[in-house]
Order: sequence, then structure tokens, then C-alpha cells
Amino acid sequence: AQAADSIAKGNLSVGVAISGDDEVAHLGNAFEGMRVRLQDRLNDLSLLLKTAQNVSATLDLETGIESILHSAIEETGAEVARFLLLDNEDRVKQTFSVGIEQDIDSYASLESVLIRAMRSQKEPLVAQDLKTATGVPRLPSFIKSLAAFPVSYQDKVVAILWIGAGIINAFDDDRINFLTTLVSQAGILSDNVRLFQTAEGGRQRLAAILA
Repeated sequence: AQAADSIAKGNLSVGVAISGDDEVAHLGNAFEGMRVRLQDRLNDLSLLLKTAQNVSATLDLETGIESILHSAIEETGAEVARFLLLDNEDRVKQTFSVGIEQDIDSYASLESVLIRAMRSQKEPLVAQDLKTATGVPRLPSFIKSLAAFPVSYQDKVVAILWIGAGIINAFDDDRINFLTTLVSQAGILSDNVRLFQTAEGGRQRLAAILA
């Protein structure tokens, strides 16, 4: 009863510690599982809010994207998160990376596969165990599972965000939903930067004409 009252008041920092194997202990375990899940969701919401504030406060693509990648690693515990900005020919124009750095060739073959895959399906691609996944090139041994997300603009994939984790089955439904929200933030930031650059280009041309 005390544990339930504490959870109801929003105190999620204290665990429900009830030992034994009777009905009360089972109920206590259920409350503890609920407390942990609620705390995780609140932490996710807090992290998403912080990231959204950082993204909305900048028109610098590097600053905003790195904030998003740091949030992805913080929530998932992943080893690496990368954002690939594509040109009109689906070639990588710019890359942002957070986490374990490797030489370019270590990720290049994987990223070529991801770009081709996102052209057709435009949906998140999740490989929970890379040892059993087909069509995925060899990756550094510290990456056990992977999730990749397309960033679209006017029905065209303009960027790809992917995350590599050091454990298998790292991406459950809650984490996929969290990462999908982060990807939408990356799309908003990319659109804002594109619009700003277009407006700034127009302003500079007008200033040149007036001069």
C-alpha cells in the first residue's frame, strides 16, 4: 500500500522491495516493473523535450544533429550513431557521427546498403542480430545490432540516421518509437536549415542587386 501510494504521488525513484514468493510479493514485483517502466518513459520524455529545445534553438545543422545523435546514444546505450546527409544523386554529402569512430571504409559499405534500401522501402530498418542478418556487410565486431531510419522531404529521402549497438536485440518497440521521434526532429531541423539557406541566398542576391 505504501509503495502504491508513493508511485501514485509521482515518486518513482524508490524501488518496491518486497521479498518472498506469496501473492503480496508477486504484486510487489508487478508494482516494481510498473515503476521502472514509468520512470523510463518519463526519462525518455525529458530527453526528447531537451533535444527538441536544442534543435529549435539553432539553425546550425552540425549543432542540432549532434544533439540528436547524443540523445540517441544516451537512450539506447548504443556504441555509435551517424547521420548521412544526401545530395540529389543519393550520394553522401555530409556525415555527422557520435560515438566510436572508425576509418571511413569501416562504415562505407554498410551505408551504401542502407541508402539503396531506403530508396525503396522508406521505413525503419532494424537488424536485431547482425550475425543472422542477410545482405549486411561485415561491420566492426563491437556492433551487434543496428537500426536505420530515413529522413524524408517531399517524399524523397534526404538523409539517413543509423545507430549501432553493442548487444543483440537492443531496439525494442519503445526504443524504435523514441528514435522515430528523434528522426522527425532531424527532419524538422534539416527543413529549417534548408529554408534559412534559401532565404539567405535570396537576401544576398537582393543586396547585390541593390548595391
